[in-house]
Amino acid sequence: MAVARAVYRLLNRRLSPPNKVTILPPLDHISSPNWGSYRTLNLSIDAHRQTQYLSSLHPPLPYPATRSSLLSFLRTSFRSNSDRPSDDLCLDALLLSDSLLNVSNSTSTSTSNGLTIQLTSKYLHDSLETEKSVYQYRVRVVNSSPTPIRLLGRSWLISSDLETIKVNQPTSGVVGQFPVLSPQGIFEYSSGCEISGSGCALSGKLYYEVMEEGDKGDDEVDYKNAKVEEIEVGAVELKAEGFIDIEALGREI
Repeated sequence: MAVARAVYRLLNRRLSPPNKVTILPPLDHISSPNWGSYRTLNLSIDAHRQTQYLSSLHPPLPYPATRSSLLSFLRTSFRSNSDRPSDDLCLDALLLSDSLLNVSNSTSTSTSNGLTIQLTSKYLHDSLETEKSVYQYRVRVVNSSPTPIRLLGRSWLISSDLETIKVNQPTSGVVGQFPVLSPQGIFEYSSGCEISGSGCALSGKLYYEVMEEGDKGDDEVDYKNAKVEEIEVGAVELKAEGFIDIEALGREI
């Protein structure tokens, strides 16, 4: 149990301060030729999907997963297994919590006018061909306002100590789509980027228009008359996942 106790202490510190922001599931690995995948959901379907995902884990987690619930889950798992000769279940709980914590630490959350944007990044690999690091990112838009909105475009700033990449497409859609989000609607899409250097970060804006109640967006986008609004997307670092520090673990044992 010495290793389990040591990892537990490390994760306990990493989970502080606890909060109740929902931790999303890890990103599905998507290779660069397939960047641009997307899906449309609503809050009830999404809650069911996440509940299924969390219940399928070993050990299972309750929905929603937050830093606070992960901390409680860790403590409960540790206590219930502290007198057992095997620490397999306890270590499984610790490794699972570390994996979800990496997602939490790679996600920014921005809220404005009833819209919530969550941006999550994931390191994939270093490209031998371009000598750059390849990252995937997921953008999740939740409409908690009482009126439908239509996403119109985005702008991104991807920077490091060696280069800066700018994308400015406020009215060209997102992954080729102009999705309409009804109240309680969710739109998620995945894309990616390559950049060299260190200290890499991704931030940006999403552009949208507020629509009339009941409007399903069947008409074409009227760029000239659309009242374009924007929401900042909080920055995330682009870096490899922070796995358990073996040296720090050794000092704990």
